[in-house]
Amino acid sequence: MERSFAKVAWAQEPDATGHRKDRSIYSGLKLMIRNSKKYASTKGWGWGRWRGTDLKPYGKDAAFTNECVSCHTPVAKNDYVYTMPLGGER
Repeated sequence: MERSFAKVAWAQEPDATGHRKDRSIYSGLKLMIRNSKKYASTKGWGWGRWRGTDLKPYGKDAAFTNECVSCHTPVAKNDYVYTMPLGGER
């Protein structure tokens, strides 16, 4: 099954109680595209990450995806996805 996720990231800072609160400063975009054949070497996911308002690509080359896979390995049983889309669609 093919599916895609996008995450818009905002700068965060702790409030007086130590909890994180969002500031209204855009910091980047992250993308996951599911295609088990095309992205077999990266657990079936294509990964993308862009920083800042100029959308500077993250990483020097395609090997940056190793960092993505490593970070998502704790949720491998959930198909490497931390959260499900609204409605819990799978």
